[in-house]
Amino acid sequence: MRKHKNGLKSGFTLIEILIVVAVIGLLVSLVLIGLAPMQKKGRDTRRLSDLRQAQHGLEIFFNRYGRYPYSGAGCAGGGDCVPACNGTTGGSPADNWNNLVSCLQNSNLGISSVSHDPRNVPANGFVYRYGSPNGSIYVLGAKLEENDNPALAEDNDSPNLYGVDCQDLPDSPIYCLTL
Repeated sequence: MRKHKNGLKSGFTLIEILIVVAVIGLLVSLVLIGLAPMQKKGRDTRRLSDLRQAQHGLEIFFNRYGRYPYSGAGCAGGGDCVPACNGTTGGSPADNWNNLVSCLQNSNLGISSVSHDPRNVPANGFVYRYGSPNGSIYVLGAKLEENDNPALAEDNDSPNLYGVDCQDLPDSPIYCLTL
């Protein structure tokens, strides 16, 4: 601040304001960079929780209909299909997830919502996956952001499990739950 000759103080100079804004901007960017790993951990934790919730939905479905929704061609127009799940047929594992969501929500089971990946970027693999070739077994999968997530030590790492690739690669760890 400057003082006038009469002793009164005037406002801040433009340079002083710019320096303060630059310092605040630097501090904010450092905080955001420091939070990035925590955001990844948070999204991965949500993914694991979402898969477990979907697993509960699948068990409710199984208790009502005696099988899990198909993800293969076995349900297309077949007489043993649950009417709400006729659309759960073939396609990519990500398409199968979307079909599973529709199936669980439309099967009169009281399931009103099923989560999608927090990033939901299909081009980068951030979508949930589902596979069930015959209605008696299934796999749920999600790509994680952290290669060192402890959950990866206890999951299934098969390269092609019921149409879902569960193999962990260095830049693409996949967590898979199986029945």
